[in-house]
Amino acid sequence: QGYWNTIRGRAPDIWLWGGDIIYGDALGLLRPPQGSIAGEDLVEGSTYSCLSKLICFAAATPAHLRAEYARQSSAPGYQALVSSTSKVLGIWDDHDMGLNDGDARYRWRNES
Repeated sequence: QGYWNTIRGRAPDIWLWGGDIIYGDALGLLRPPQGSIAGEDLVEGSTYSCLSKLICFAAATPAHLRAEYARQSSAPGYQALVSSTSKVLGIWDDHDMGLNDGDARYRWRNES
């Protein structure tokens, strides 16, 4: 995550996340990833999704999402940026919630 120092060097007044703060889901080609991080039966739309049956994503559990956000928050460069700006704002999208193109069927939608 070497880009934080470059961003901080530009002295932004605020930092705005535009989505994909983390990638909570796991990637697999032609099928959902083996040893899914979802930790339960794979159900399309609920615990995995595929794009054109070529690229598949296994959903992240709430515990996995918490761990990924903690890892991002503890990155030294990110901490320095946060401490030097007046505000950090963000927009969540699909990966931030835990599943690429997740919708109402996503198993942990409410927990996200």
